[in-house]
Amino acid sequence: MKIELQHPYIAVKTSHGLSYGGNQGWSEGNLRRCGCAVVAGLDLMLYLCRWHDVPDAPKLKELIWNDPIPQEDYLRALRYMKANYLPTIPRFGINGLMLAGGVNLFFLNNKLPYHAYWGLTGRKYFQAIETMLSSDIPVLLSVGQNFPKIWGKEKLPFYRQSPEAAYIRTTQTKAHMVTVTGMDDEWLQIASWGKRYFIRRCEYMEYIRENSSYLASNILHIF
Repeated sequence: MKIELQHPYIAVKTSHGLSYGGNQGWSEGNLRRCGCAVVAGLDLMLYLCRWHDVPDAPKLKELIWNDPIPQEDYLRALRYMKANYLPTIPRFGINGLMLAGGVNLFFLNNKLPYHAYWGLTGRKYFQAIETMLSSDIPVLLSVGQNFPKIWGKEKLPFYRQSPEAAYIRTTQTKAHMVTVTGMDDEWLQIASWGKRYFIRRCEYMEYIRENSSYLASNILHIF
């Protein structure tokens, strides 16, 4: 990757080994079905509080220096974030404006020196991602719902990297929130479902233009 976060990303200790970020699949109920934004939001807070010179968030303090984080501790923190900052709408989840509001409330309550807002135009899109990564801030990115054909079934491909450094198409998704942890001129490196994946930049922009919109598919810009 041309640019990556400057410190190790959040790792959770599970019965299957170490994860790359959190995974909504460890939860139950609505968090399991549509808690991807809560996971991304929690991982963002843990990363900032662990690696940046800011005050520890009191409710996350016990987790910050556990590396890797025990899975049960991570799930308790996830439920705390959902109850206090990032409530999910049943069968829907969280939209970008709700995400920005919850993240800003967390910043305010814990005296973190950041501000977040949702949405950029295409021309500034990757420039903002590069700026945030260069500042060692993870980037929350949405692969939005199909729009205006909300019943559509078009999805964005995700790739894994082979031992030979080849990119292999592995899965695909829509209406999902991920965290960007690195980028180069062609790829975005992301954390999703507790694993490291890659998104091809041109395919993401094509997905927005042809199958979604900038309102639904965008980033949480933090500065």
